[in-house]
Amino acid sequence: MVNTILGLLRNAARRLDSVRPLLSRTASVRLVAGVSVLVVACAGGISEGEPAPDFELALFGNPNNTEGQMVKLSDFKGQPVVVNFWYPSCGPCRLEVPHLEEASRNHKGDVKFLAAQVSGFDSAEEGQAFVDELGLTFSIGFAEDPQIVADYKIIGFPSSVFLNQRHEIVRTWGGALNLEKLEELIQELLQ
Repeated sequence: MVNTILGLLRNAARRLDSVRPLLSRTASVRLVAGVSVLVVACAGGISEGEPAPDFELALFGNPNNTEGQMVKLSDFKGQPVVVNFWYPSCGPCRLEVPHLEEASRNHKGDVKFLAAQVSGFDSAEEGQAFVDELGLTFSIGFAEDPQIVADYKIIGFPSSVFLNQRHEIVRTWGGALNLEKLEELIQELLQ
């Protein structure tokens, strides 16, 4: 099925070549990102129990992280991790992130929080402005490699993946989380 969809997308892309000069760079990037999400959605979600794919982020500056510091998920082996996928102009992401901040403070030392701004929607500069505006202190950064969306099979934003200390996927969640639900899901990691 995925091969059929990819074939249809290739044909559509060829047809779009004639209108590509009319699209702005932002519209082109959003179109590519949208098509990527569609392909990933048709491939199915990442499964619980699977090892989490490693990735790298350039962290945004905040009281706990140096701007531009490179960090990998594998740097936190042996620790449970909540991985969040977001972008600054995402309304539900904006509503969710204060809950992530509070949960990260509640579980400092127990659970690592790592939020990846997905490329293709907003710039890294907009991400840093978002972090500054909301006073975020957990590890949050820009994922330049769009492969992260395919690796984690992200089909909507925000999305969160809960990893145990061996970085196996315990739970995935699509959509905004409030503090109560975050705490419930974090307790699963700590058992």
